[in-house]
Amino acid sequence: EMMTLSVGGAEHHASYIANHLSDLGYDVRIILLADGCVDYQLRDNITVVDLQNESYPENVLRLSIFQKAKLKFLRRFSKGRFDWYDQKLLVVNNFAKKVEYFLSKQDRIENSLIISFLSQPNISACYGKKKCGYKVIMAEFSSPQDEFKKTAPENKLKERYFRLCDGFIFQTEEQRAFYSYLKNIDTKIIPNPIEAITVKATGVRSKEIVNFCRLSTAKNIPL
Repeated sequence: EMMTLSVGGAEHHASYIANHLSDLGYDVRIILLADGCVDYQLRDNITVVDLQNESYPENVLRLSIFQKAKLKFLRRFSKGRFDWYDQKLLVVNNFAKKVEYFLSKQDRIENSLIISFLSQPNISACYGKKKCGYKVIMAEFSSPQDEFKKTAPENKLKERYFRLCDGFIFQTEEQRAFYSYLKNIDTKIIPNPIEAITVKATGVRSKEIVNFCRLSTAKNIPL
């Protein structure tokens, strides 16, 4: 489960893992939450589902009367203390309820599980876990301490829903330490895979270190 499969680090890892699992004989289906764009080569037998192109009943797409009333009340009297509820409704109604509905309408596949990447898909996967009945394994491909500000509502959502997952894959000990509240969750550290480089270099070599990335704190460019 991903937001998209356009160009990006997590997207690259997701496509690599999907292809590897497919090569091992697993039936792999990729659910995209926000955009059906696929910029990576996938095996022919991998199914890609774009949730934005699926059909949903009105109760999935719209806020309930209770949600509208609660949102109106909090906006008027909470003085910003419950901004996380706004963000919850954004994530839940844009993504999580769609994931839950889609999975609940599919034929149940025994011995299957959901592997989810990135914060909003992870929240969505955990939100819909009870109804679909699958185990959820989540993966962290970023620096969680730099992804959101400490006061960001997304952190509250992560703490609330991440506890529902069955396993969590990290790349580093620092990532695992950030989620100190996941004490009863099985966690593993699996570093990034290194793909074989097949391009042959020609010409004169020079000893230079080259880095290609977005300019953000999480990339730790000074290091």
